[in-house]
Amino acid sequence: MTSDKLHLPDFRKYIKPSLQILKYLGIAMAVMIVIFLVFDIIFMPMYTRHGSEYPLPDITNKSYDEALEIADKYNFDIVIQGKQSSPTIPEGTVLTQVPASGTQIKENRKIKVILSSGEEISEVPDLARYSIRQAELKLPEVGLKVKNYYWTTTDTLANDVIAYTVPPAGSLVPQGSGVDLYINRGLDTAEGYIPKLLGKSLKDAQKLLDSLGFPEPRVEYVTNPLLLPKIVTYQSPLAGTKVIIDSTQILMVIPVGE
Repeated sequence: MTSDKLHLPDFRKYIKPSLQILKYLGIAMAVMIVIFLVFDIIFMPMYTRHGSEYPLPDITNKSYDEALEIADKYNFDIVIQGKQSSPTIPEGTVLTQVPASGTQIKENRKIKVILSSGEEISEVPDLARYSIRQAELKLPEVGLKVKNYYWTTTDTLANDVIAYTVPPAGSLVPQGSGVDLYINRGLDTAEGYIPKLLGKSLKDAQKLLDSLGFPEPRVEYVTNPLLLPKIVTYQSPLAGTKVIIDSTQILMVIPVGE
């Protein structure tokens, strides 16, 4: 019995091309990795501005022109959202900003601000010949209020109407200011109006009442550490009440602390 030699295939001819393919694949992958790294490290930050964030500076309490200079320096935009009156902050000053200062932002970010419109001004209306009630309703319509009631005498106007005001009609005053009403009581009458005493010191209130011809007021003292001492916190009758001057005694309540 004869045996033939076992003939195996020559794998070398297959191995060499395979190694070449792997070599090319490795080179291709290396190139792709390099391209990815270059894109991720160089081009992506350029596109997204990654790493270009910086803390937003504080532009509140700056004038609008100063804020624009800061915005130009740090390359962000300012958008005015509105204006708000302020009795203490000059007109054109930045009151608020969004985002707040210190927030990390990127270039060309829009910053929203509210500017001060300054102090609101009102014109004192002409209240001559108005009744007391009409004057009390008219003043709030223009942003003002009654400060105090006084009386005067004139024969050219009816009794119980406004003769004039202080400040006078046409004056420009800060909004929210008080206006004194001078009410005509006629030439021959003993009637008058209770002045406003609330908020005045005891000394000033007594001096005012004496100048208007009222009898010595009755003063009651209360212990209250939460209230300012020696300031009128209650009066009776109320301001604006029409009374007989020389026969009306006014009650004032004065806190004295502990």
